[in-house]
Amino acid sequence: MTDTLADFFGAWANADAAAQKDTITDAMAADFVYSDPRSDGRLTTIDTLASYIAQFTANAGGMMAGVIKTDTHNGYIRAIVGFGANGAWMQKGTYFATHDDAGKISLLSGFIGTGDV
Repeated sequence: MTDTLADFFGAWANADAAAQKDTITDAMAADFVYSDPRSDGRLTTIDTLASYIAQFTANAGGMMAGVIKTDTHNGYIRAIVGFGANGAWMQKGTYFATHDDAGKISLLSGFIGTGDV
């Protein structure tokens, strides 16, 4: 299940829009919800999600996203995700995810930061 998250976030750096959308499509369940602090509310279609991620790719020249760490509890996954270049994470976020029975992402909700106090 965490491989699906790694694939999803790995797509963020792919400048080939068609390949990026294919990877996103493969990672997401037929019915999903995605949200983060920069998304315009809840994204629930592949086209809106792919467009959102394509904007990141276009605007963040050379930046990538990657899963740094995951843990699970009662079917929920918490992922710490980094955003940056060359493995230097300029920003980190915390995402909570669930998967459907096929192992595809059905819910992915992100927050800025890692919750450090």
